[in-house]
Amino acid sequence: MLKVKVFHIFLFIPILALAVTANVYVSHDGHKFAVELKPQKDRIMIGEPIYMDFELTNLSNVDLVMMFGGDTRNEYSRPDGFNVKVLNANGQILARPKLATLGGLVLLAKCPVRDSYRYRLYLPHWANIDKTGGYEISIGRDLVIKRSADKSDNVSSFLR
Repeated sequence: MLKVKVFHIFLFIPILALAVTANVYVSHDGHKFAVELKPQKDRIMIGEPIYMDFELTNLSNVDLVMMFGGDTRNEYSRPDGFNVKVLNANGQILARPKLATLGGLVLLAKCPVRDSYRYRLYLPHWANIDKTGGYEISIGRDLVIKRSADKSDNVSSFLR
């Protein structure tokens, strides 16, 4: 289980400035990779949509495969496998819209040697930041990742 605390957001009138950090991990089968959240913009107006890419970079010398999905059958198609928490300057967690998740399709994402795989997230699906001030965003994800077997990677062989 890999928990990723990725970056902090600080809101200033009237724009949003983002600071990003990357973390390096090792898969259970011994392969190094980095995880980073990258906002689509480094400055955002209050009320403007906030998109960010969950980016996994393969730092090993073999192709890697990760499993995503199984968690997007809800009103927003929000990937509930991501644990997103937004705290205001007082340390209070902003309300997360409650959705019924009914599963979804599972996919394997291949990440070749020294390449990256990106999964786009839309922050308003987890919290509504509508006031200026300081905010901290914490994002966690349990990753299932391992060395790619070959071109015929599929979910059933991946789970063996």
